[in-house]
Amino acid sequence: MKGAIAAIVIIAVLIGAGWWIHENVLAEDPNDLPPGLDGKSLVFDVEGEEKTNTYSVSVEGTQKLTYLAYVEDREDYLMERVSEFTKTVLSDGSSGGGSGSADPETTTDRFWNKGGSRTWANFNFRNIFDGKSPTSKVSLETESFGTVEANLYQTVYDQDGAKIVEKRWVGTGDDRWIIYRITVESTLSQLTAAPEIDYTYTLSRWTEDGTAEKPTVTVVAEDGIDVTGSGTYGFGEKVTLTASASGKGFGGWYDLSTMEQLGTGTSCSFTAIGDVTIAAVDSEDETVTEETHNFSVSGISLRTGACTGPTEASRGK
Repeated sequence: MKGAIAAIVIIAVLIGAGWWIHENVLAEDPNDLPPGLDGKSLVFDVEGEEKTNTYSVSVEGTQKLTYLAYVEDREDYLMERVSEFTKTVLSDGSSGGGSGSADPETTTDRFWNKGGSRTWANFNFRNIFDGKSPTSKVSLETESFGTVEANLYQTVYDQDGAKIVEKRWVGTGDDRWIIYRITVESTLSQLTAAPEIDYTYTLSRWTEDGTAEKPTVTVVAEDGIDVTGSGTYGFGEKVTLTASASGKGFGGWYDLSTMEQLGTGTSCSFTAIGDVTIAAVDSEDETVTEETHNFSVSGISLRTGACTGPTEASRGK
């Protein structure tokens, strides 16, 4: 009888511990932020290393992360990331052990802040036996801001066959949008070409000058097609393009960043997340390419099928 009671108690403790871990550790998301951060930017100093069995490269530079706009229907921020890195080859595996440096490379991408379905665990110290909600914070020494209190979060995910461990030290209270430090590490996989990486992002400053220009939707139409809906929109605002065609009839909408067809109906709706140029073509055009049409544009890429639902920003790593 005592054994049965002990077993029941153990099971109850395990169930309770599982519930506590789920509710207090795994249920928190550092990227679940309220509206009102539009235009705020975080600027990081970045240093790190990438290596495989045959080469190693050191990386240093800066990265600016901007909360462009809060989109109500997603309850999420559209983000812009501008990275300027210089990579120096430490060893390229040649007999001479070649090394050298390259000019800084600048890349820009946009993505949604919550970043998909990654699960974040809160690694603050927690006393499971006191029956209270954890309030302990992590003290972090920073060069630019002195000692700050932060929440420490971690997530693990796969990338190119390698397991990535990412940690973030983020602010608390009104400062919980501020990421003070990020570390990204992986373990070298012998079975894939994925490099082992070890990066540290250290916040050097934040600004409030990062608001981008409102998205502009440009439509180029072939002769015989009249289009409405082009213009400037707010971030997250619904765009609806309509076309009426005479003579050859209407053939469809094409994203001129990718030359992909977005839809064939005379109405095309999507969410404005950045500048984009779309072509409205007649029914004689089965495909649209740079060779068949003299289109030269720049802007974000819309997914194929954008005319049937909202589009998403391209996601960076």
